[in-house]
Amino acid sequence: MLEIIALLFLVKKNSFNAVQRGRKPLGFILLTPTLWILMELYGAFVGALLTANWLMSYVFAIVFAVMGGLASYYFAKTCKIKSAEPFEQGTQPSAQKKGFIRPLIVCAVVLVMAGSLVFLFQSRGENLESLATGRTIRYTPVTLEFQQASGDLISKEDFKIIKRVLTQRLEANRERNIRISLVDENTVKVRTESRYNNLETLKSMGREGIITFQEVDASKRDQANDYLPTGKVLLGTEDVKKAVVQKDKNTGQSNVLIYLTEEGTQKFADASERLAGQDIGVFLDDQLIFAPRVEQRIETSELVISACDEATAPVLANTINSEKLPFELIPIE
Repeated sequence: MLEIIALLFLVKKNSFNAVQRGRKPLGFILLTPTLWILMELYGAFVGALLTANWLMSYVFAIVFAVMGGLASYYFAKTCKIKSAEPFEQGTQPSAQKKGFIRPLIVCAVVLVMAGSLVFLFQSRGENLESLATGRTIRYTPVTLEFQQASGDLISKEDFKIIKRVLTQRLEANRERNIRISLVDENTVKVRTESRYNNLETLKSMGREGIITFQEVDASKRDQANDYLPTGKVLLGTEDVKKAVVQKDKNTGQSNVLIYLTEEGTQKFADASERLAGQDIGVFLDDQLIFAPRVEQRIETSELVISACDEATAPVLANTINSEKLPFELIPIE
């Protein structure tokens, strides 16, 4: 409501200023809401990309709308005097501004808008081609050991696997128009529409995708107090049949349900009996994703990984289900 009142006040003010300078007010009446709305939409777009928060997007929208309103006020206030007849005594405007000021302001606004977009996309690890194609992400092998061992080359066979696996994972996460290319010997470029996933979700697609169930050591934890891998593997990727996303009927929380093979079921039963009263760490590429405590022998082929949200659960399930990458890929700026 306040925004509408402000816009109506500005329209009236700009109309008055135009008449005072001997100009027909219609053009300035139309210019005012046009600049206001266009700048408001642009501000909302920038705010959404920069913050991914609707409240901050609205703040950005209002700030840019005010900028558009001020620009329309300046144009009405300094437009060229067409006739002196409309002026009453004592209301004659000051001397006309030099003609280069308004074009200069227009250029400045355009440059600020373009510059803010460049900064925005670069700060998010993207580039301007993302405007047309969605998002662009570049990956490189994660370990120096791999680069040294392979002579700083991603082989053609490696790239075929990488392209196939990343395509599987992206398509499973509803990405479309996927283009994957080898930029140089150590860089893979992925372009996608990215309608459904944020940048962080897409960056996680480069994980190798190896899942392991391991014994854990309470004295070996990282800075977040999560268990570190011990290398004492109880079950591996070959023991997992598939993973699906399942919602808890009571809490609505997204979980990942893992189906074990017959051999994996037997391995887990034996491990749970031996480690009764202890935690078992479930790791994906050496990163802990879940650490259930087992109290007794568990003979089941279905295990539930909880503590997932709507965004991470499908990514986790799709990564487990997909073919494995030959090595982990990390995103680079």
